[in-house]
Amino acid sequence: MRKMSKPVLKAKQPTSADSGLISPKQTNDMRVSSKAKSALVATAYHEAGHAVADWRHRFKLKRATIVPKGNTSGSVSSVTRLQFRTLEYSDPSGATIGRYHERIISMLAGRAAQRRFKPRSIRSYHASSDFQFMFEILTFLHAPNEMNYVYKYLETRARNLVNLPQNWRMIQDLAKALIEHRAMTGDQVEATLRASMDAHFRESQEKQGGRKRVNPRRLPRIAFG
Repeated sequence: MRKMSKPVLKAKQPTSADSGLISPKQTNDMRVSSKAKSALVATAYHEAGHAVADWRHRFKLKRATIVPKGNTSGSVSSVTRLQFRTLEYSDPSGATIGRYHERIISMLAGRAAQRRFKPRSIRSYHASSDFQFMFEILTFLHAPNEMNYVYKYLETRARNLVNLPQNWRMIQDLAKALIEHRAMTGDQVEATLRASMDAHFRESQEKQGGRKRVNPRRLPRIAFG
C-alpha cells in the first residue's frame, strides 16, 4: 500500500490584529490624529487669548469658534465701534488712538496666548491677516519712524495682559470650553469668563488664609455695547 504523504501545514503569519501590534498605517493615522488634536488645542488657546483681551478692553463679544473656515483655523468676532474705513481721512483724538491701540493689543494677545501655551506651535504664517491689518492701522495713526517702537510697546502690553494670573486662568478655562463646544456665542463666552474670574478669586482667598481681599466685582465694571 502506498503511503499517503501528510499535508504540510503552513504556519499562519501573525497579523497586527493577532499580535496586538499597531500596523504602520494605524501608526500613521494616530500621528495625524495627534497632530490634528494638538493643532486644535493651540487654536483654542489662540482664540481664547483674543477673546479675553477683547473682554478686558470692553469690546462686546459676539462669537468665538475653532471651526476652520477658509484659510482660518478659528476666529473671534467682537463689536469695536471703531470706524476703520474712515481712519485714513480722519484726525483721531488721543482717546480714539488709545482704543485702536487696545484693539491691536487684542489682536496680538491671541499669538501671545498660543506662544505661552506651546511655543513650538507658532508658525510664521499664523495670524498673517491680523498683522497686515494691524500695520495698516498703525500706518494711519503714527509716523513711519514711530511704527517699530509703537508695535513693540503694544506687543509687550499684549504679553503682559496674557501673563496676568487671572487672565491666564480665564484663557485656560475658555480654551477648554472651546475644545468642548467648538463654537460659542458671545454670551456663553462672557459667562465662562465671569465664572473663571469668580473661581480664581475664591482660590486666591483660600490661599491667603481667609484674609480680607478686594472683591473683583468691586473693580471697575467692564461695560459692553
